[in-house]
Amino acid sequence: MSIGALLRPHSKALAIALAAVAGEGLAELLQPWPLKIVFDNVLEPKVAYHHGWLARWLLSITGGDRLTTLKVAAVAGLLIAAIGGLCSYAERYLTTSVGSCMSCGAAFTLIFNDYPSPITITNRRAILSAASPVMPMRFRALSPPAYWER
Repeated sequence: MSIGALLRPHSKALAIALAAVAGEGLAELLQPWPLKIVFDNVLEPKVAYHHGWLARWLLSITGGDRLTTLKVAAVAGLLIAAIGGLCSYAERYLTTSVGSCMSCGAAFTLIFNDYPSPITITNRRAILSAASPVMPMRFRALSPPAYWER
């Protein structure tokens, strides 16, 4: 059994984890922008930084009011932090769960497919019970396959 065959059932989770990594990276890149807004439009309002798409967009929303600009920057900072945190959690949760399932799948493949008859049902159950603390619940509850009875 190849690594591709072990990855195939988890392709959706891995795709979501990849999107979460991209979202986490985007949140990291966006972190300095609220500070830029505060520095350019709240602390130094006399210097007109009305060039660029961000300054024009911010001016259209706030009307040049310093307190409103500060509130927009604070909300943007909170949104960026929340998106970064959610993406980081999703990425870590999905990669950990897929890694756990893949390790159990690889163990099952080695135990039940690659070793022919010398490993009896009793030995296989002993191996599973020894490995059960690290296996997820869904693998512990599996009934023995028919080919165990060789």
